[in-house]
Amino acid sequence: MSRKKLGVALLLAVFTGLFGGAVLNGLLNVEIVSAEETSEETSEIPKVITAEEFRLLDKEGRCRATLGMKEDNSPVLSLYDEEGKLRADLGLSGDKDGSPMLGLRNKEGEARASLQLSEEGFPALLLLGERKIQTQLEVKNDGSTNLAFLDSKGHTRASVTISAGGSPGVRLYDRKGKLKAVLALSEDEHELPTLELYDEYERIISPTHKPK
Repeated sequence: MSRKKLGVALLLAVFTGLFGGAVLNGLLNVEIVSAEETSEETSEIPKVITAEEFRLLDKEGRCRATLGMKEDNSPVLSLYDEEGKLRADLGLSGDKDGSPMLGLRNKEGEARASLQLSEEGFPALLLLGERKIQTQLEVKNDGSTNLAFLDSKGHTRASVTISAGGSPGVRLYDRKGKLKAVLALSEDEHELPTLELYDEYERIISPTHKPK
């Protein structure tokens, strides 16, 4: 090959290497897109996922949370510790009212505290011992408040109340849960203290005492 032909061949090779891709794309009207860009543009994120239960697993494959339906057809979110024990759950009651409830459990999975709304809509905080409610705090819709203390058998032994009008009172009960004594302030503007004692039939056995 002559030097002239060799020079022309080299020039065409360089031109093709530098501009060949751009010229070819322009002639064929083709856009080169990477695989990652294609995946990002064409993938669609679902807006709604439908299922009866969802499970969240940790790195070891242990179930740490579930979102599903209970046997009474009410929803519940449950949280588990590393040992698989239920430690907390948030859900709705299975009755028609569907009141929300939050439950806290110890490391054995036993219920120890509960925050819930009653059917009437007022809040209640329950503290439990061995499967029994031992302290209960309620705020009624009329503005009254009641704090009750129960024994291990579930019997109310004492309670502190604030009436809707703002008057405080203390009530004492026997082992059977029967009222035995009431210490309170009157509802009028004088707010005089009163003390009432009751027999085993919950009948008053002492007159109401109002100091002068």
